[in-house]
Amino acid sequence: MKKMKVTYFTGVKKPCGYHQEMVTAIAEKISDKMCKIISAEMEPAKVKRQQYNTKFWAELGIGKQKRIANLYSVDMLKEQNGN
Repeated sequence: MKKMKVTYFTGVKKPCGYHQEMVTAIAEKISDKMCKIISAEMEPAKVKRQQYNTKFWAELGIGKQKRIANLYSVDMLKEQNGN
């Protein structure tokens, strides 16, 4: 399967409510319109009063299927041979 680097927004609960945060992930293309998230990460909060567990929120997306058209950006990764 072809792998790609994708970015998308997810809702994160903060003290003042839910906000959109960007997630960077590695995904496998499973069809022309869909991909499956393999691994994900987020940048930590920059403001101390808005600290939250970014690893938890990023990992909620692992294993989920996303529509490629709804992703913020998609970059195809080069396939590496075992040679």
